[in-house]
Amino acid sequence: MIFYGDFMKGKSPLSVIIMIIFMAVILSYFFGGSKITAQNIPDKPVVSDKGGQAGDSTGIPMIYFPETSFDFGTIKQGEKVTHTYIVKNNGDGPLKLIKAKGS
Repeated sequence: MIFYGDFMKGKSPLSVIIMIIFMAVILSYFFGGSKITAQNIPDKPVVSDKGGQAGDSTGIPMIYFPETSFDFGTIKQGEKVTHTYIVKNNGDGPLKLIKAKGS
């Protein structure tokens, strides 16, 4: 074993294995795993200097929500409600919605 000395005297092999597993879990929690970072999403649409000019086949999409919120009023527990939001493309290029989720 790696550990020797007074600390390990009298310890059963099972308790040593449990301690090593516990330490590995703690270390993997702090030093492993994926790192999630937030992306900066601008308040205004991003506009390119070249977008929408003659000869440009794609243009720039511009997403627009006529309605940004909806009040369902009082909802009983367990009742399912739905609402459809309209999404419009006010730009010149194709608008692609990828992995859209409701809250």
